[in-house]
Amino acid sequence: MNHKQLILFLFLGGVCSISAQNTTNSPVSMFGIGDITTGESGKYAGMGGVSIAMRSGNYLNMINPAGLTGVDSCRLVYEVGGMAAVKSYIQSGAKNTSVVGNVTNLALGCRVLPYWYMALGVTPVSSVGYAVTMEQNVEGTDGSSLSSYFEGTGGLYRVNLGQAIKLGRFSLGANLSAILGDITYSETQSGASITEESSMRAFYADFGMQYTIPIRKYTNLYFGLVYGYHQKLYQDNEMTVSNTSSSSEIVEDVRFGKKYLPQYIGFGTTLGSRRWTVSAEYKYLQWDKMESDYSTISYRNQHRASIGLEWLTGDIWRNPWHWMIGANVGNSYVVIKHHNTINYSVTAGFGVPVMQGSTFSAGLRYDGQKAHSSLQRESSFSFYINLSFSEITNRSKIR
Repeated sequence: MNHKQLILFLFLGGVCSISAQNTTNSPVSMFGIGDITTGESGKYAGMGGVSIAMRSGNYLNMINPAGLTGVDSCRLVYEVGGMAAVKSYIQSGAKNTSVVGNVTNLALGCRVLPYWYMALGVTPVSSVGYAVTMEQNVEGTDGSSLSSYFEGTGGLYRVNLGQAIKLGRFSLGANLSAILGDITYSETQSGASITEESSMRAFYADFGMQYTIPIRKYTNLYFGLVYGYHQKLYQDNEMTVSNTSSSSEIVEDVRFGKKYLPQYIGFGTTLGSRRWTVSAEYKYLQWDKMESDYSTISYRNQHRASIGLEWLTGDIWRNPWHWMIGANVGNSYVVIKHHNTINYSVTAGFGVPVMQGSTFSAGLRYDGQKAHSSLQRESSFSFYINLSFSEITNRSKIR
């Protein structure tokens, strides 16, 4: 199998994996559209997830499409990334641990014309994955209880075409995306079960801008801005009610609360030289248009801030080693019984050259929560990897 066949195999296999797997086992993922994922991996995971004002010659920035103009104009870049995590959940003194994993990003991109860059990518958007058994007291009895089993699987993923143009110091970009996915919720109690299946889809566009200010040779200041608008998720919902004792089954269409992709705006700045890069950003996401199917659940707008640092060692011109640290903090978009949680993480990572123009990156992230004592608290250690391949295009060889 040659290099291009391997990339195609990884890309197609990863698409199937992204659409089939989840990255959570949290009961909170039953609300809204599930646990939100960012598609970060490798370099951006190691730097706390910063991306709005980031540019690189051998990484594809699909979060801010304007950053695509930083790609080496003579190379075609392929990326594939994945993650694995050990997650812990604590509530009322009980602790559960699980291991999850998935492909986090697949992309390929290059310069198409002197001022026009393009990339195609697939990333997860959200993940649903939980299995909970609850004992509920039966009213009117002397301490009798009934066991109920709740389970949810699925999630949403994004197929994305990113395009960018470079106009002097300005870079402008847009992502045109198809959001797809299926989510299944089920409840089983005393031989009776209710299964709700929701198939969601939407076409979506988001936009980005970057501006470069040269400070001195090899040192630049970058500013970045991203924006995405509200987009309703179209749903096909079906509920199946079955009873094992009577072998009966009822199937009907149902209506769930309206689901939206949030409107968001974010801005960031990066100061970088040949030896080091520091970046900081802020992002606001508007979730309050989403309708809740539960009286105890509501949705709150998110605020998220991130910071990251990278420095290079070794031969920085030919085979540099990349070292990264970062952190971020933000609130959850799900509010349970009027209580909201604060999520935070700290990260570290490295990148090493594996062949000419290609880099292997890895990131380690710890996630924690500050939550009300009545709510479940989550923590996790996640390991991210990313392979960024690049090869000289035939056009550059001719020139």
